[in-house]
Amino acid sequence: MKQTLSQIASVTMGQSPSSNFYNNEHQGLPFLQGCTTFGRLYPTYDIWTTSYNKEALPGDILFTVRAPVGDVNLCKDHIAIGRGLASIRATTVLPRYLFYILEANKGKFQSASSGTIYQSINKDKLADVLLEVHSPDEQQHIVGTIGSVDDLIEKNQKTTSKLTQHALALFDLEATKVGTEKLGKHIHFVKGKKPQPSNEAGSLPYLSIDALTGQEPVCSSDGVLCEEEDILMVMDGASSGKVFTGFKGYVGSTLAKVVTDLPAPMVYIFLYKHQEDSMDNTKGSAIPHADKRFIGELEIPMINDHHAVDKLSADFKLIVSLRKENEVLKRAKNTLLSKYF
Repeated sequence: MKQTLSQIASVTMGQSPSSNFYNNEHQGLPFLQGCTTFGRLYPTYDIWTTSYNKEALPGDILFTVRAPVGDVNLCKDHIAIGRGLASIRATTVLPRYLFYILEANKGKFQSASSGTIYQSINKDKLADVLLEVHSPDEQQHIVGTIGSVDDLIEKNQKTTSKLTQHALALFDLEATKVGTEKLGKHIHFVKGKKPQPSNEAGSLPYLSIDALTGQEPVCSSDGVLCEEEDILMVMDGASSGKVFTGFKGYVGSTLAKVVTDLPAPMVYIFLYKHQEDSMDNTKGSAIPHADKRFIGELEIPMINDHHAVDKLSADFKLIVSLRKENEVLKRAKNTLLSKYF
């Protein structure tokens, strides 16, 4: 049945309080202005406010109404929302179903938005978007099916986080026992290339940032080959300095493969430990670029205890395996969203 968003949910547009009330000491309510700290399902917070005009409650859907339009997260706390967000609350459909129908119909909301350079959507246009709404039984089935995939992804992410923290703790412990050398002596970057699109047998995924974060990759027939336990770093754009474990495929033009003569798990954990430093120390003003010189000057501990390296390798292999499984699950979720919506 076709229904407008206003027929299945209520919409509250955000409104920003004065920045004088902002703090990062956890005073007042967590405050979100937009999608900067959105996660895959839930946001994190880095700003709180002691005064607010609009709020979202647990169970609401957080929806971006200014560039980009249509990103969604689940609200699990009582929070304050600014003008870049709307809080959407289910009235006649299941809350989690509302999340999935919004996620699946992002293109419709973007089409209803205005602005050539800076997209935005107002409350009336948002409320009037027409959606194909399933019956209550179908909603239960969709929530159960897609929700089980989401739950497994969340479980894997929590396990990956624990493994990463374990590896970081082990690395820090071993680092106190040895000397250091400049990382640049032991690594070099092999920049990726633009894809040569191909549907032929034997072609491999083209590893863009989107492909590494769960979108369906295009296939390519040539380029810089990456294996599953290689290390990738974003070299261009807003995510410059971000580090990934690899996948079998061809490295995208905004990425580089990190080639090293040291054990890859050791280098990956070290780069992950310094990821924020690398992202904060980029070059370029309009378009950021990873600063290879800055990264090369980082001092990496020369861990040579075989037992410790083996433990790091075991954690690294599990991290790679779970990440690979999650990317498959994310693409499966996208397929299910396309199937049902």
